[in-house]
Amino acid sequence: MPDGGATKRLSGSSNSCPGDAKRPIVNLGRLSDVYLTDDPLSRILRGSALVRCEKEGVTVSDELAVVIKKADAKNFMEGVEHCREYVRDATMWFGTSVVPPGQRGEVDPGHGVSEEVFFCTEGHVLVYDGKRYYELGEMDALLIPPGLPHTIINIGETSATVVWSGAPGE
Repeated sequence: MPDGGATKRLSGSSNSCPGDAKRPIVNLGRLSDVYLTDDPLSRILRGSALVRCEKEGVTVSDELAVVIKKADAKNFMEGVEHCREYVRDATMWFGTSVVPPGQRGEVDPGHGVSEEVFFCTEGHVLVYDGKRYYELGEMDALLIPPGLPHTIINIGETSATVVWSGAPGE
């Protein structure tokens, strides 16, 4: 990489990062891990620098975007609900849930001090908070306050996809 000041290459091994970087902020699966560190060179959340630890060393950039492919997201099931978590760190989380037609996902107990947004990209769902139903169609959003339990119910005839994001992270 050209040495224009925006990017610096540091020595490192496949098992180490500068400082005390031990906390992945993005799960990139088999590609690499991205870490938070406290050293001045990698002020991730406080100065937008990002540290990526890879086999050939550590790359630090002041302006680095990270592509997270569908295949590299953390995949897990919550009952019949297929979840993909693309990002989870101290500031936020982001992912998707796919619920088959006529099915109900697991109850999420809510998030202590974090707000969450649901955005329906496909299908027709109800989100139930234990007392009230909220109906979402394609391109509808729902803001969920901290601590409110919720579950996704697909009331459509096709699979429903809900994108979710919350902050601050947990």
